[in-house]
Amino acid sequence: MQDLIDGRLSRDEAAHVERLIREDPELAHTARFYRWLNDQLPKLFEPTDEPLPPRLQALLDELSVPEEPDEPAGAANPNC
Repeated sequence: MQDLIDGRLSRDEAAHVERLIREDPELAHTARFYRWLNDQLPKLFEPTDEPLPPRLQALLDELSVPEEPDEPAGAANPNC
């Protein structure tokens, strides 16, 4: 079904799946849901002027700081 919604089926395959959807109300409901979902997902990634929630911003800030190595490169480890 998702391949149909995403346009990845051949013409014959798409026709077959569309026929199954027309014949089965449950499949028709699922197809409507997938089409709605495909329409909504891109909206989650549209640019916005709204600030990020503080918790998410703090996490992004934490992840954007490069980690410092425990020891300088080439330093001998006395425990070895």
